[in-house]
Amino acid sequence: MESILAEISVIDFDLGCAREHAKLWAEMEQNGNKIGPHDMIIGATCLHYGHSIATLNEREFIRINQLVLANARKYIV
Repeated sequence: MESILAEISVIDFDLGCAREHAKLWAEMEQNGNKIGPHDMIIGATCLHYGHSIATLNEREFIRINQLVLANARKYIV
């Protein structure tokens, strides 16, 4: 685990992320397009920091407007 953590940056879920999360939640709730609560936190954090996401769970994350999905399969060893 430590070798993996040494290779990645850990980012904070801060007030900006919380605001993005609230905005995203309201938007998705209004559209009737909800996803899992943890996926919503991850998606909001990506949006806030301007990151794309590499995931095998495209079914959930594709529902988040403006979130860019990266090809996660190329990272599988």
